This record gives sequence, C-alpha cells and structure tokens, in this order.
Amino acid sequence: MGDHIKVAARVRPFSEREKRLGKTKPAVEIGTRTITVASDKPRSFEFDYCYNSMVDSEDEEYAAQEQVYSDIGSEILRQGLVGYNGCLFAYGQTGSGKSYTMMGRDGDDGIIPRIVESLFDTMQHDTTGETKVWVSYLEIYNERIQDLLSAGGVAEGEVLQIFEHPKYGVVVPGISECPVESVDEVQRLMDYGIKRRAVGATNMNSHSSRSHAVFTLRLERSARDDHGKGEECGDAKVSLNSRLNLVDLSGSERTSKTGADGDRLREGTAINQSLTNLGVCIRELAEKAGRWSSGEYHIPFRNSKLTFLLKDSLSGNSRTFMLAAISPSSSETEETLDMVQELQAEIRNLKREVDEHRRLAVEREENQIDPEIHEQLQDELKMREKVMQSMKGRFENQLADAKRLAVERQRLLNNYGLAEVEAGEGRMPYLHNVSPDPLLSGRLIYRIPLKTVVSIGSAPDNRIVLQGLGMTRHLATLETEEGKEVLRVELKLCGSPSKCRVVVNRKVVQGTVMLRNGDRIVFGRAFTMALVVPLSPPPPIPDDLGESWEELETSKAYRRFSRTLDGLREELSRVNGSAWKGVMRVLEELCPAVDEANEISEDLKPIGLRNRYFFELASIYSGQCDDFDDPDEIDPREFLVLRVLTKPVGAEKFRAKLTALADCRLS
Repeated sequence: MGDHIKVAARVRPFSEREKRLGKTKPAVEIGTRTITVASDKPRSFEFDYCYNSMVDSEDEEYAAQEQVYSDIGSEILRQGLVGYNGCLFAYGQTGSGKSYTMMGRDGDDGIIPRIVESLFDTMQHDTTGETKVWVSYLEIYNERIQDLLSAGGVAEGEVLQIFEHPKYGVVVPGISECPVESVDEVQRLMDYGIKRRAVGATNMNSHSSRSHAVFTLRLERSARDDHGKGEECGDAKVSLNSRLNLVDLSGSERTSKTGADGDRLREGTAINQSLTNLGVCIRELAEKAGRWSSGEYHIPFRNSKLTFLLKDSLSGNSRTFMLAAISPSSSETEETLDMVQELQAEIRNLKREVDEHRRLAVEREENQIDPEIHEQLQDELKMREKVMQSMKGRFENQLADAKRLAVERQRLLNNYGLAEVEAGEGRMPYLHNVSPDPLLSGRLIYRIPLKTVVSIGSAPDNRIVLQGLGMTRHLATLETEEGKEVLRVELKLCGSPSKCRVVVNRKVVQGTVMLRNGDRIVFGRAFTMALVVPLSPPPPIPDDLGESWEELETSKAYRRFSRTLDGLREELSRVNGSAWKGVMRVLEELCPAVDEANEISEDLKPIGLRNRYFFELASIYSGQCDDFDDPDEIDPREFLVLRVLTKPVGAEKFRAKLTALADCRLS
C-alpha cells in the first residue's frame, strides 16, 4: 500500500475568537498515527502522518511548519528532482489552516515557500547536472480557469481551456509559464498571483467566492547517466522532467451548518463541481482497476477542470500527498467527522488502484524488454539531447520575456491603485482588503497619501479603482488631515447614499464621515476594507453580539417587507416573545443579499426587458403555534421565504440562486 500515496492530518490551534468566547474544549484526540473525533459514537481514523498543532507552540508535542515540510514537502521535492511528478492536495473547511500550512505567515513559511527555497539551494550546490525551473499559478472557480500570472486586467482575463497532447501530456494553452532563476523571482510571482486572486475574489462575489488554487513548479534537469558504470559512460546525460502541483482546494463546508441540506445546495450551484469530481475520479480509479489490461479502463478525468489538469498526478508517474486541515473546535465536530470519513475512503481506494496500476505497469515493462527496444530508447535519448540544446536558447529568450512581463504586471497593479510592496512603517494611512480566506486578507494595500484627495470608483481615472457590483464610476473620496495627535481620514460620498453605497462599521454613510483606525468599510457590494492609521490607538475588539439595524433599515428589500413586519411581530409574540430577535438576525443577513440579487438581475437585464428576475421577502407564517415543532425554539428560516417573480423560494435555495446569478453575470 506503498509509497506512492500518503495521507496526513493536521489539527490547527484554537483561534483568538474561540478563546475569547471560551470555546476551547477540543473535539479531537490526536495520536501518533490516529485521530479520534468526539461525537455520539467516537470514531478513530488512521493516517500516515498526524500533526498536533493544537497545543502550545512550546509544547514538545507541537507540530511546527518545519516538521510538516520535512515529512511531505521535502519528499515531493526529492522525488521531483529524479523525474517523478509530485502533487499535494490541501483539503479542509475555510479557516481550518490550509493556507497557513501551504503558504505560512509572518515569517513562518509553509510548504510551498520551503520547497522553493530548498529547490534553489539544491540547484546551487548541484555539481552533477543543470536544472531549469518554470512557475505557473492558476485558479479554478466554478469550472473557469484563470491565469493568476497574466499581465492582463482581471475583469477581461482570458478563460483558459485544457487539452491533452500526445507528447507533452495535459497542457493549458496560453498559460503564463514563467522561467525563474531565484527564490526572490518565485516569491514576486507568488505575491502577484495572490494579489490578483484577491482582486478577482471581490469582483466575482464576496458571498460565493470559493476556488481552487494550483501552484505548479515545472522542473527540467539534465544529469549524468552513469547507471553505476562510473566513467565508462563518459559525458552521457539524461533529461528528467517533472511537475510539482501544489493545490489549495476550496473550502469543504457542510451546508447543514447553515441549515441547508445537501440536495438543496446541489440543486442551486455547481461551485464545488471540481471537488466533487475529484472524489468521483478517485472512486472510479479503484472500481475499474481490475480492467486495465482488458482495454475497458476509463476514468472521467474530463468531467472537471481540476481532475483533467491533475490527471498525471492522479494516475501516472507521481508521488501524491493529501493533507486534511482539521479544526479542533467542538462546534465543527460534524464537519470534521464528515471530512475525515470522506478522505479516508478516497485515499484507501486510491492507494489500492495505484498499487494495481504499478504492478501491471511493471508486468508490461518486463514482458517488453528486448535489445531492439533498448536501442530505440537510446535513440530517443539522443533526440532529447538535441531538444535540450535547442531549448537552451529558448530558455534565455523566456527569461528576457519574463522581465518584460514583470514590468507589465507592476503597471497593472499601479492601475488599480495598489502599493508595490506590503504596508510597512511610516505615518501614511492605508486601506487593506478583508477576506474570510487568511491567505487573501490584507494582500491588497491602497495607500492614502497626505494632503491628497484619493478618489474611489470603477472609472480608470480614480486613484483607487474598484470594479464590481454596486460600484459607481465615482463612489467616494478619502482625504487625510493633521489632527492634534494623530492623522484624521475623512470619507465623502460623490453622490446620494441611494446611488453611492458605502457602509462603515455596519452604518450606512449619508454624506461625510470621519474614519478611525480599524474601521471596517464596505464599498459597493463586494469590497470590504479595513483602515489602518499608523501610530493611532488600536481599534477595539469587535463585539460579536453587537446590534446595528441602520444598514438594514436602508435596505430596499427590508423597506418592501416592513409592511409585513408589524403583524408578524405581533403574531410571534403570542408564541414566543424572544423569537423576534431571531427574525431580525435573519433579516439582517438576508436583506442585503436580496438587494444584491436584484442589482445583479438589473445588471444582466435592465428594467424594461422581459424575464428579469425580481426577488422579495415574504412570510408564510399563519400565526398558529402548530406551525412549529417546538414553539420554544422557533427558527425564522421555517417561514421566511423569497419570492422570485411568482414562485416562492426557500432562504437557503435563494443563496444558491444568488451564486448562480453571480456566475452568470461573469460569463
């Protein structure tokens, strides 16, 4: 059950929020090679590696980044340098530590930066051959491939396709594959790709942006081919080619966490189609392994872009690792149990299939070895040497092109108003993006120079260009002025609040407002930013239970529904006096989403055209106690619905329709 497939699990520490709320009772127990998930019936699962990062970093049991890299990353690199493809899938729900394990933070590098650093360190000390490296970075969102290293604008970025070449295998024509000669060059490309991904995430839809990211290192190594014969071979060389695919899969949340069942979500959205097809391919590989020699073997790799792209890593010459990032929180028990069960089943099947594939391949090779084939292989080796010579000039040309593209990439960032480097010391205030994904959060830095009016909007003549839903050509301005002790930042709308939507700390801006360090600002519908004013007092810790209805009261959907609210409140008070607060919580969540859906619909089909979708809230509560299974625990989602034209739609199904609408607007 060998060495080709390895599965690992890493349990993250408790978050600061979980500590603040006192939710630090662990739901998992971690052994040397097992993880036990606490539930009604505790279940234990076996892994090749188990990493306990839940304990304090000073604890001797703590699994640091270096340990994870030593077991996984170094093995992928070692095999890649001798010609094997390598693949690492990081799998888990949002916030489980996937991105930290893959990328790291605050000087604590993850697997990808460590692989890159070790690769170039090895190349520097390698006296037996020469290695060339290319980098590509792409994103798969709802079956659309985007090149994260493209120098073109995000909005007009080309949607790429995948083809299978008889000689080169799976290729993506048009992908930016950049030659690199140092760690710094790779880091700059990676930072650019992450920035581009962050911009794209806000442009797509802040509610539904979940995507897979695939970072690929292509290695071409020429080395002496001694075969143990020492100097007898003279200067004979062999060309070794490999790809290292490092994949950060999209979040794997269970929809039951939000009250939806799986069928409802699958009916309304295909956002996780790639992840679903990955599991399908793995299961099909196991079920059909016995038919390799009969010619009936077929795996549906082409059913999704992710599985097609990684076909060679799933079934060919590859060393594959799957790493499950796990939350220790008891509130995530169901999610953790479900994820680990799926992963265990898929890995068990994949290991069985790969072992069978290797055995059959060896049998075929043993049956085919003869002098003629050996001579043919030697001829092919000579041809490869000729190709390598021709590639030398091509590689140098690619390096020149890479320098030119680097200038174009920086020009693109400047056009968006983004700072060239991350925010550092100094007095100049700046905005940075806020994202649920820790890898993307804080990657976009927009500086606010002193004594300068900084305009924000979708038009290219703005200093900060934000193109997305709810953005007007000129939305607002920011201006910094000297205060008594610290700098003050003033935000002013460029039009009426009904047209220029800006929300500061959940309060809709009506005209002008003075901002403070740490303020959360929403521009339009898609861009959430945080203001940083250096040398200012730190912002207060947000109250997770605080209430603010001002944004709700300015919602068009809320105003349309307000006619129903008074009667609904009176009816609910007879059943459960505390139920009203829950209703307002749900409305606070749904009303902005309904407004967003109507804006998308209008953007797709302006008023006056037929078949334009229009959404509005409605209540199907009859006022009877027997409408609820338990009147003491009333769930507003049982009676709050969405009307789409004349057809009522449940709240969770509406979210799926919102995702589909957003995707339609993009395509």
